[in-house]
Amino acid sequence: MPDAFTNPEYGQFAIKGALAATVCYLIFTGAAYPGIYTSVITCMVCSLSTIGASTQKGVLRFAGAAIGGLMGVFTIIYVFPHLDSLGGFWLPFGAGTAVAAYVNFGSPRLSYCGYQIGLAFYKAVLKGYGPATELKVVKDRLIGIALGLLVFGLIDTQLWPVRAVARVRPRIASALRSMADLARLPSQDEDPAMALSRAYALRLKIYQEFGTVQQLVAETMFEPGAAEREVMLQLLAEAQAAFLVLLALVQDRSDAALRGVPALVREAANRCDAAVAESFEVLAAGIEDKQRRPWPDLAGALAALERSTAARRDDHTTAATAGHEHGRLALYRQLVPLVERLRAHYQALALA
Repeated sequence: MPDAFTNPEYGQFAIKGALAATVCYLIFTGAAYPGIYTSVITCMVCSLSTIGASTQKGVLRFAGAAIGGLMGVFTIIYVFPHLDSLGGFWLPFGAGTAVAAYVNFGSPRLSYCGYQIGLAFYKAVLKGYGPATELKVVKDRLIGIALGLLVFGLIDTQLWPVRAVARVRPRIASALRSMADLARLPSQDEDPAMALSRAYALRLKIYQEFGTVQQLVAETMFEPGAAEREVMLQLLAEAQAAFLVLLALVQDRSDAALRGVPALVREAANRCDAAVAESFEVLAAGIEDKQRRPWPDLAGALAALERSTAARRDDHTTAATAGHEHGRLALYRQLVPLVERLRAHYQALALA
């Protein structure tokens, strides 16, 4: 990281994790209860960048340990007493492994729970080289995980708290600024191949930013603020829809046939591009609570483009480009309402 020695958040993050692990170590050594050493491991494993992410992983860790432990207890009490061969042992062992693998290879949001199910199950049924005779390992593991989550949760929420909801806004703003750069591409007079190359680079960047936003919004489910989370989900959905229309618009405007369109029509389309790009910039600044700027006249820019396109209907020279012009106008008619809805969601976000 380029700011590893200048950003105080790295040091704060390290202090919180080390403090939580130290407190858990002092508790289980002072209580002479070494079986709950998993509290220290829990502090390290669940120490993530935001409160929501840490809580999410902690819930999955405890749930997985509880499910796997119960499976192990059931196997020890009700299954193993009826087995007397290695071949019989593989049946419950395989069944427990199948459950853990099913969860682990399912949804990415639950995969860690599957890992913990398998680990807790194996700790219970593979205690030694002979039959398992005690259930203490299951109880100790659950107590240790609960202690670690409690200690780390208290420290994480009280000492330099970092909430996922605070990280979402800058990422959404960054994605909107990249979309503004994408919206300006069609109006720039450059080689179509070069414009498409720049568009593909921006597309990858915007995809990555949307992925980060989706992850952060998922983490906010474990933090207060349900109303703001719902607005963010709606804003993200509209931004993704506008992004797809922008990609189609860039692809359409790069067609060589549209270069034969009169300057009046091209200028109207360029003004529409500029208005859309300015709208994304205004939204990004507002989401980051920066200086608010006036909202551009999107409807007026679209109306001007419609008038310039309609004026060409009786022109006999439009035969070669008519389909392209009307197709491009249809894309603008989809894009402008999407941007207007983004503005409505932004206003709802400001009130949330």
